[in-house]
Amino acid sequence: MTLGGMLGIGVVTHRRPAALAALLDALRRTTHGEYTLVVADDGSGDETLDVCRQAGVPYVTGMNRGVAWNKNRALHWLLGRGCTRFVLLEDDTGITEDGWNGSWIEAIDRWHHINWMGASHIGFVTEGMFFGGGGTPEDPYVCEYLHGLCMAFSLRSLAEVGFYDTRFKGYGFEHLDLTLRNRRAGFGVREIERPGGSISSFVMIPGGLTILAMESGADMIAVERNRAIFHSLQGAPIYRLPWQDDTERRLLESETGVLLTLPGQGAGAGR
Repeated sequence: MTLGGMLGIGVVTHRRPAALAALLDALRRTTHGEYTLVVADDGSGDETLDVCRQAGVPYVTGMNRGVAWNKNRALHWLLGRGCTRFVLLEDDTGITEDGWNGSWIEAIDRWHHINWMGASHIGFVTEGMFFGGGGTPEDPYVCEYLHGLCMAFSLRSLAEVGFYDTRFKGYGFEHLDLTLRNRRAGFGVREIERPGGSISSFVMIPGGLTILAMESGADMIAVERNRAIFHSLQGAPIYRLPWQDDTERRLLESETGVLLTLPGQGAGAGR
């Protein structure tokens, strides 16, 4: 199944210039075919932008506003360049396969939304949350555990489900919220037969990627605040814009330099 269209790759980063430089070099060497690449920098205030300039990679940046806002920076910029497939990589991503992007393109075209899981992580998943699968685009892992290292979307997903909810500040729960909304829209889930009956859950692939060991800057106070926001949003409409109001809209547009009509504008909002 091939939908066609430009692949957009967004690398989201915050204060990891050395890791960013290594990832951009790996992307240059291992990414095949036509694609558009951007770095979204969440107000690092260090050498991050110099790394982008030296690599010749476009970037969008602004004040530190958290993971949800920064990932929306990348998606908004890539939409403005006409991309129809989207892969977001966090800055602790390692690339293990030449041509890694091919499997993500195939997975996007099959499932519209897909997350990352490495084979080595299966053993760490809480008992009863991993349901099987082979980890390929046609036979992905099926699991309830989510990791935000790499998340991918089709244009249809963005049109019907929308963006990361900017009510999530800092770090935590923004990726779970968006994947659950995709599930409500029928994207990124697969039914798999198990001894006790069929199970339907999230689809995931390793996709030639791995997570690199790095110190986490997670603020646990922000995580708990986002946990409360997550629970308060259960049952809210599926579709979310990448802003909460006109002030946020103007800010995002000024940061990305993009003015556009967003796809769908809420086609799945009533589900």
